[in-house]
Amino acid sequence: MSRITYRPDIDGIRGVAVLFVVLYHADITFISGGFIGVDVFFVISGYLITSIILKDCKDNQFKILNFWKRRIRRILPALLSMMLFCLIVGYFLYLPEDFKNLGQQVFSQTFFASNILFYLQSGYFDSANETKPLLHTWSLAVEEQFYFFFPVALYIAWKFFRKYVVHIIVLVFILSFVFSIYGVAHHPSATFYMLPTRAWELLIGSLIVFLPSIPISSLIFRFFLGFAGVCALLLPAFLYTSETAFPGLAALPVCVGTAILIWLHKNNETPIKKILAWKPFVFIGLISYSWYLWHWPSIVFTKYYFYEGAPLTILIIAILISFIMAIFSWKFIEQPFRNTETVLFKKPVILLYSLVFMGILGMLSFLTDIHKNSISPSVLKYAAGVNDINPRRDECHYSNIEKLLENGPCFINKQKTLPITFLSFGDSFSTTLQPVLENLSQKYNISGQQASYSSCPPVFGINRKAHAKSLEQYQCMEFNNAVLDFIKKNKVKHVILFARWSAYMHEYPVFTKDSVVKDSRILFKEKLIKTIDILNKLGIKVWIIKQPPEHQLDVPLSLARALRMNKNINDLQINFSNYLERQKEISEIFSLIEKDMSGSKNVSFIDPAKMLCANKNTCIIEHDGYSLYRDKYHLSQYGVAFISPLFEEMFQEFAKIKMKKNAPK
Repeated sequence: MSRITYRPDIDGIRGVAVLFVVLYHADITFISGGFIGVDVFFVISGYLITSIILKDCKDNQFKILNFWKRRIRRILPALLSMMLFCLIVGYFLYLPEDFKNLGQQVFSQTFFASNILFYLQSGYFDSANETKPLLHTWSLAVEEQFYFFFPVALYIAWKFFRKYVVHIIVLVFILSFVFSIYGVAHHPSATFYMLPTRAWELLIGSLIVFLPSIPISSLIFRFFLGFAGVCALLLPAFLYTSETAFPGLAALPVCVGTAILIWLHKNNETPIKKILAWKPFVFIGLISYSWYLWHWPSIVFTKYYFYEGAPLTILIIAILISFIMAIFSWKFIEQPFRNTETVLFKKPVILLYSLVFMGILGMLSFLTDIHKNSISPSVLKYAAGVNDINPRRDECHYSNIEKLLENGPCFINKQKTLPITFLSFGDSFSTTLQPVLENLSQKYNISGQQASYSSCPPVFGINRKAHAKSLEQYQCMEFNNAVLDFIKKNKVKHVILFARWSAYMHEYPVFTKDSVVKDSRILFKEKLIKTIDILNKLGIKVWIIKQPPEHQLDVPLSLARALRMNKNINDLQINFSNYLERQKEISEIFSLIEKDMSGSKNVSFIDPAKMLCANKNTCIIEHDGYSLYRDKYHLSQYGVAFISPLFEEMFQEFAKIKMKKNAPK
């Protein structure tokens, strides 16, 4: 295969790009758009690969097998080494579910399809991705998919449609770019990960090859053209954030800036070219592939170990270690395999066998429970809290108003006896109570129903958006109105309100259809008090379950990690004063309601903190080796059962009312 002239300035651009990516992944705040480094790689790859293929085509030397052999020697050795390392570390560090996910990632990347896997799982900027050591391989998958199709297509176009090669590339570029712009608005995750909406970035690099190399005599013009390229490349790294709609139009300055620097410096010298060809930048560029491979697993494993929050100094140390690993990987793995004179590594089939072996390891890690042998039963007991969910949640926790209108609220106990004594009403917190309410209903022979809808408070007359910047709205108002109609129609006597109250005072702003701009917290307060008034006027007693303390970490997984890593689980307890501060605003509203109870309001409060924060110093998150929570906020079924004595008095009151109704007249 033909060689093209080596350009150190291109390695310098690579060096800058990988620095952006690494610093961004290390949470260096001023590089808020460092993810654009991957787009720089795409442009460079498109340029270099097209240059090689085109030179071979002109010399009548192009052979697709030779091209793919070169790619195998370039990509696989370091990649396979990194994946094996991840499996080994994951075996000793990860919890079962995380290790299974790692095995799935390894398996998918052996087919260079990890971008498809990550698209199906979530978005690139989701916090859950911080447990995925192979997340960064999505870009390698995109490149390899491009390398699979593009060389054949370019060769066929060159051989049979030589006059129209550029026209064909431009046409595909335009189609991909249009798809990317459309996709960012309508299918952002797919647009981020998939080849059809990323191909235009590689094709910009391809088109540079066909541009004439024009020497520019004006030093000033050369300088300003280069400066424009640098600005287009650098500014997005500092101005973009995870909220930026990307790629689409936002990726265009980055790709055009990179293209300008590559094209301009073909035959023109500028001060910028000298900076890019500076040896430290060039060296980082030379090891950029290995550093890109090793930096992300280093960060992920570090954050996983320091699950409570890795200090910046620790992350910097992890980056420095990954840099040293990259140097060794480049020197002792990349270089020997790329040297075709080395007899041992001359046949890429060895690497293909290794790839198959790695795929088998990944599949076994994903499909079997062999990893559990390395974990103590106590750790598994905590970790199981993640799945300790109301078994009837899917049946009874409604995802849309249509289901409520069609079926009515779900019966707490399946006897469906009438009349209905109580209704449990709220958001996803409400559904956690169901098994305990069911047990108590059977104990006291009382009938009740549940109406719950995620992320909507049981408060009449308000709605909320999916999130602060979203146009999408929940059906809170419609759902709650339908619940009110049911309450009136069935003459329910007791309503239990339970929700993640503090969320509606902070991160979940509420509004009304006709409200002028008003403080969301004031509106929530007004509507909550109004809701209680509405229910009281219907002769209904309201029972408000106060919110359990919240944790900043996923409780069952944090407990399991702490125990697995021999850390003190008591350090994870929730600080009582922090809990009070978080609940301050909603507690003031509850206090106001309680003061007014001597008047017209018929309300009782049940406070989980009486049992969870009994010592008034810390709030417990585990008991007898079980997690009391299933995530940061929701109590597990074990946790709800733990506080179940708090509900006995309520059911005793239900039973008295029932006895009065059934008493002979």
